[in-house]
Amino acid sequence: MPNASDAFVHVAIKCPICQRESRQRYLKSKLYTPVEVEGDMHVVKYSWESPVYAGIRPNFYHLWHCPHCRFTDEKEVFRGEDDCGGKLELIREKILIYSKAPNSLITRLGKAIAFDQLFFTLETALCIHLLAIYLQEMLSANMRQHGKLARFYLRLAWLFREKRSWPVPERDVPPPFASYSDFFASMQQDWPAIPLQEEAAIDAAIANYQEELGHSRRVDDIRFEINIMFLLADLHARRDRLDDAIACTRHIFQQANRKRQITRQALDAAVNKGKATSQEIENMRTLVNWLNNVVDRTSALNEELANRIFDREYPRAREAVLAMAQPTPDNIMARLRELKFHEITCQRLATMMRQKMLRQGDAPTEVAMESKGFLSFMIRRLFRDKGAS
Repeated sequence: MPNASDAFVHVAIKCPICQRESRQRYLKSKLYTPVEVEGDMHVVKYSWESPVYAGIRPNFYHLWHCPHCRFTDEKEVFRGEDDCGGKLELIREKILIYSKAPNSLITRLGKAIAFDQLFFTLETALCIHLLAIYLQEMLSANMRQHGKLARFYLRLAWLFREKRSWPVPERDVPPPFASYSDFFASMQQDWPAIPLQEEAAIDAAIANYQEELGHSRRVDDIRFEINIMFLLADLHARRDRLDDAIACTRHIFQQANRKRQITRQALDAAVNKGKATSQEIENMRTLVNWLNNVVDRTSALNEELANRIFDREYPRAREAVLAMAQPTPDNIMARLRELKFHEITCQRLATMMRQKMLRQGDAPTEVAMESKGFLSFMIRRLFRDKGAS
């Protein structure tokens, strides 16, 4: 019978900054499978090979940490597979300067990390992620790795979400603080922009993903761009910035349609002229299929976002329309625009009027009952609401 400690592989490795050795850990492959994943890639539920592992949170162990110099980053950096975009020497200089101060932020966060414990607490994971972010933020703005910072901030947002969703008593709070929230807040003097909650971490992730899109060498990679734009749409929606989220979906739709048209033309030419290899043709077909799925997914997401806007404004907008003396479609549009309702709400309620769904006392017609999507949904809700009033 396995025990929970069997989930880890331990490896002795030298820190790329101080060259001192430490034992790092990572989870064995194939022990778990994500089964419930949120739109921003946060895994809510895993399926485990054995139930004894079920209490482990894989995202706690994504980053490696040197207990000697406090350097913290992804395991690829420790393994020498990633040189931090050539910034390792700059990070080394910063650590050497700041770690000498006994009360520096690096020292305080480092001391709060219970590195020797086999199973990290949520608070240790928070400290590790904050430290990794701070080390990257110490670099000047034009030297930062925005893609890495975006990933770190996003993972930090997940941790804050888990802290709110699955609260457990805090352990080993650094003295003299009453909570880790107080401990993190005490660092604002040295790090004014330190994210203290999920919303701030999401905003920082958005800003860095946008910088990455603007400066990355991979901007010509349509899959890279679209995947980030989907993520940005979800993050904007989480912050209730629905117009920004819709702008992302529209950008995705336009880019996917453009690339799909170009790829289809290239595929037709390759097949007709016979100058492409079978692998090149298969790659183009695979890309077209992927772009077809992107377009479908984007349409569904855009409708979902529009529904959120409409659902939020519908009660007030309905009252405004029912109070009108002559609620013609054009009058509805003009009145709702005058009252500063969203254009989506204006358009939909005008459409509902055209479908004769806003006449008080009307029964649902056969045509209305056969309407699809939001129209059929709003018929049911409208007459339900009238019946209750």
